[in-house]
Amino acid sequence: MDFKIKELSSTYIKSYIELLRNCFDNIPLNPNVEKMLENKNFVTLIALKDDKVIGAITIDKRYNYIKNIYFYILENVCTLKSYRNNHVATYLLKEVEKRAKLDNISYISFTSRNTREAAHKFYLKNNYQIKDTSVFIKSIN
Repeated sequence: MDFKIKELSSTYIKSYIELLRNCFDNIPLNPNVEKMLENKNFVTLIALKDDKVIGAITIDKRYNYIKNIYFYILENVCTLKSYRNNHVATYLLKEVEKRAKLDNISYISFTSRNTREAAHKFYLKNNYQIKDTSVFIKSIN
């Protein structure tokens, strides 16, 4: 492993936003990453190589009051195209799973667009299962 994994800090915000823009087409001009860093239920893990963010994954820790369980929702899972197939996302995912065990997390959940076939193969290879669900959304503003 020729990269480091650490938690996102203000030092790497600019590089992190560049990564997000490289991976996703819907990142706003001024994402409020500083506010995200203040939220104790959010942790973004980054993979660093030569002080550049080459991969990232955000953990949103939630609690289900009815079932009395904690769970993680993953967001913005991405790796720079030039570093894909170098196990960056695998190491990030393994770090999430290690934290989940320590955090007494019942399950890890996330959504992924149907068009992200390579990502789906990656998740299946890492023992994640596709749930028989549909995502519904209604834009308000």
